[in-house]
Amino acid sequence: MRDPYVHAEKTSLPGFGHKAIRALITDAVGGAPDLPKTAGTGCGLRRPLMLPYDQIPKERLAVGDLATPLDEELGVLNVNLAMWMARDDSKADASVVRAGNQVMDSIDAMLRQLHQLRARMVAERREDQDIAAVRADELLARARQLQEDGQ
Repeated sequence: MRDPYVHAEKTSLPGFGHKAIRALITDAVGGAPDLPKTAGTGCGLRRPLMLPYDQIPKERLAVGDLATPLDEELGVLNVNLAMWMARDDSKADASVVRAGNQVMDSIDAMLRQLHQLRARMVAERREDQDIAAVRADELLARARQLQEDGQ
């Protein structure tokens, strides 16, 4: 029998979530709000700080997609946590017990999702650092060559 007081289902609404909200912000302001659009490079040049959302390569969007289920799970957690906090300890209520169990299940699910997101970020950061190291090596080699040519 369904609880006559509260019923919450985990559903994903189309057009909502991390990806959709980020797209709305990007469409409205052309980037993240309250952030500069360019950054100084230290040598007087200005470079774009970030790509517009529609120009981000598809393989890079995958890491952002890992965060979308967190939004949904957090909603489920909040509803059940509210039920747990508002419980009446003077009487037994199975729906409160279910809500408490669902809070723990939501936390476990979010931890799994966070670990997946972290693993993906670690891999992407390592790849990014490798690419940056190659660029730095090329710059150093060019600087050495210029130094040798100047002497």
